[in-house]
Amino acid sequence: MGPATARIPRDSGEVGEAGWSTRRSVIVLLVTAVAVGVESELLVGSLEPTLTALHLPRVFVGLFVIAFIGNVAEHASAVLFAIRNKMDIAIEISFSSSTQIALLVAPLLVFVSLLAPQPMNFIFITIEVVAVTLATLIVSVITMDGRSNWLEGAQLLGVYVILAVSTLFFSS
Repeated sequence: MGPATARIPRDSGEVGEAGWSTRRSVIVLLVTAVAVGVESELLVGSLEPTLTALHLPRVFVGLFVIAFIGNVAEHASAVLFAIRNKMDIAIEISFSSSTQIALLVAPLLVFVSLLAPQPMNFIFITIEVVAVTLATLIVSVITMDGRSNWLEGAQLLGVYVILAVSTLFFSS
């Protein structure tokens, strides 16, 4: 194995020690959650003029710009673990994040939105269904052998760019 190839172990077996007390952790989590809520409101409030000025489709901004901004901490963590050659953790961060959004956050938002003046629907346009299907298939094929290399990473980035450009030009 050279520097361009990384083995993805099935179980790293590493366990870290807790540095913070439970109380401190909960307080920091709550303060951070409130700060993120305030930042989200500021972001959403500034979104409409930006969409109008730049002529960007809402679907593109929602799927790529907002999603990227919202997950930047997870992306940074995954990249740091990949740089340290801990690919099992980097892949797990990515998979867990996607699974959490698809199976928990999105359906939960639909139910919570029933309390709002305008409920959210769970209807997907064709480009969204194609994007999720292709992304799932490609990630499955690339991670099936338990190994990764720079070319597979470049392929995944290429797919991301293709999906972003397709959404930008083909969403109404």
